[in-house]
Amino acid sequence: MRRTLQPRGRTMMAGRSQSHEVNYLVVILTQAMLGLVSTSLLGAAVEANHDGIVLHFAVSAVSVEQTEDIDDIVGDFEAFLYPDVPPISVKVFEGTPTYGWPGDDAREVFRVKI
Repeated sequence: MRRTLQPRGRTMMAGRSQSHEVNYLVVILTQAMLGLVSTSLLGAAVEANHDGIVLHFAVSAVSVEQTEDIDDIVGDFEAFLYPDVPPISVKVFEGTPTYGWPGDDAREVFRVKI
């Protein structure tokens, strides 16, 4: 049986549940983060809502290097979703991603062991 590949991005998620869509975004974010996780990146999470996608990052300290790494992650994330890239917003939290951090209600991709 031959399978037809569907286009990537939001059209691929058409007709699927919110849970499937968020799981897909977790995989894409994980792939985008490969090689870009530094010791100052403490956590990451993703959420999809009616306005688009929100990427959450927790960092020990905001720095130029960390900002560049997050920009690279977002760029790779967008590239994996191409050509159907929804609006993406990024929220950076300075501090440990403990209970109550802004990404706490999103689907967690990773969190450092404390």
